[in-house]
Amino acid sequence: MILDEQAATSEVVNVTPTLLPQSVRHRIFLYLGILITLLAFGAPHGGLIEIPVSFLLKNKLHLGPHELANFRLLSSIPVDLAPARVPDLS
Repeated sequence: MILDEQAATSEVVNVTPTLLPQSVRHRIFLYLGILITLLAFGAPHGGLIEIPVSFLLKNKLHLGPHELANFRLLSSIPVDLAPARVPDLS
């Protein structure tokens, strides 16, 4: 066991990083920024979309705290049950 660890640590590989052109880096940054923004808006556990939904439920529909909690409980059921979905075996 000790010999295996010594053999694994004694082999050092020098890798030089590849420098990407600035245009490629900006394009990757733009793609990732768009994806992160979409995830932030659509996150079911309290993303940015929750702000206008809460405003609509509280101010326009005049829901109380208990009714708002019930709405959030019912709307989270599909997200909570998604991992339990039976895979398609065909």
